[in-house]
Amino acid sequence: MCKNIPLWLAKANLEIEEIRKLAILEQARRQNPKNPDLWLASIRLDLSLLPQALQECPNSGILLAEEIETSIENKQENSYFCFGSIRCSKYIGYRCYRCQC
Repeated sequence: MCKNIPLWLAKANLEIEEIRKLAILEQARRQNPKNPDLWLASIRLDLSLLPQALQECPNSGILLAEEIETSIENKQENSYFCFGSIRCSKYIGYRCYRCQC
């Protein structure tokens, strides 16, 4: 069992294909399930792992920061601005985060 986290991260970074990177990081996470650095590297390749990571490491500041950052990015991508008389597209279901229309 290898507990050397920087070695796992370096090994994953040597791979070109994301699938291989994820496989290496998954193997590392199985051996070190409570390590937030391994989870963070995995989340940056596959965002769907975030809930599982927060469940394994609920007090990890870097994972909580990643969750906040991704939620802000998602909100900004899905927002429409109002410019004067132009109103937001209510039929799409998004809300403008400036005027909340």
